[in-house]
Amino acid sequence: MQLERNKPLNAYNTFGFNTKAEMFVEAQSIAQAQEAIEYSKKNALSLTILGDGSNVVLTDDIPGLTLKMATSAFFIDHHQPGAAAIDDNKASDNNTCSVIAEAGVNWHQFVLATIEQQAFGLENLSLIPGTVGAAPIQNIGAYGVEISSSLSFVECIDCESNQLQVFDRDNCEFAYRDSIFKRSPPLQLGNAGFTPQFKQPRFLITRVGFTLQKQFEPQLSYAALANEIALRNLDKPDAQTVSNIVCDIRRSKLPDPAKLGNAGSFFKNPIISLTIQQDIQKHWPDAPCYPQADGTIKIAAAWLLETAGWKGKKVAGGTLGVHDKQALVLVNHGGGNGQALIELATEIKNSVKDMFGIELEQEPRTLPEISHPV
Repeated sequence: MQLERNKPLNAYNTFGFNTKAEMFVEAQSIAQAQEAIEYSKKNALSLTILGDGSNVVLTDDIPGLTLKMATSAFFIDHHQPGAAAIDDNKASDNNTCSVIAEAGVNWHQFVLATIEQQAFGLENLSLIPGTVGAAPIQNIGAYGVEISSSLSFVECIDCESNQLQVFDRDNCEFAYRDSIFKRSPPLQLGNAGFTPQFKQPRFLITRVGFTLQKQFEPQLSYAALANEIALRNLDKPDAQTVSNIVCDIRRSKLPDPAKLGNAGSFFKNPIISLTIQQDIQKHWPDAPCYPQADGTIKIAAAWLLETAGWKGKKVAGGTLGVHDKQALVLVNHGGGNGQALIELATEIKNSVKDMFGIELEQEPRTLPEISHPV
């Protein structure tokens, strides 16, 4: 385990904010991650887990030890049915295959590799930034598909015992942009009367298993994707074509973090009651609302921000603002900082609350604080 002190993190967060980690380590294996966890405990250091920094706002330097999983292997077994098939007593099912990826694998490159190796089901999740290890925490989703639909298990280190633990899909308690890994409170360690208290995340994801399909069936429930395929006159698009179209749509709406600092969608799409929906549509009949299975309504957060007048606005001397093509994306035009960005996000939330009576929820994690991979 190689520790670095005062590690600059501007290259480790997609906003490009200039902060530092007091101590930093990249774990190349599960054993190294366990060593880092043990080291932080022995030295009463708070532990922060960092992925690719694509879902985080760094507001200051991070105290204690920051750990990044740098494991990068994945395995696709076409001869082994996926775990979900086995759980359903379908061990003889030849339509699925088992896929296992380590936490540090880049998510988009992983999706492209599954397509290349004829393992299907993740195409709609192309070009989502981040790592495989971070994906289950948010239950990432796009264009009508969530990771929970293909995931079979999550292996993680329980930081309390520093031992491996495996969660099957049901035990992950997935919900919209949520999971047990996101909801689990941090460990509060140390005795306040004798030694400084410090925090650790409850879980550190190490590997993720998937059940993917051997035969490709496009998932076109999302209107924007289906419409784009129809416009291109594609009757039977293959998996690579669907992935390419998803990438085209995302690039047309979302700025490249390498060119303009951002963390993608900054707010979740709110879930509202039928009563609130009806009240909104009295004033805005075209408000994009989507009925949910439980009787609630999902409303597009981007529409709320745009209707409230935030699209394209700049603040903090022009260093920060709202993207001019997608109101859901907050951006760093250069020279901005995380504290000012959170102030902007708070102002946006207050204006939406005042105008629509809807409380927006921030998607990216704010650091420093105890964190899941982001």
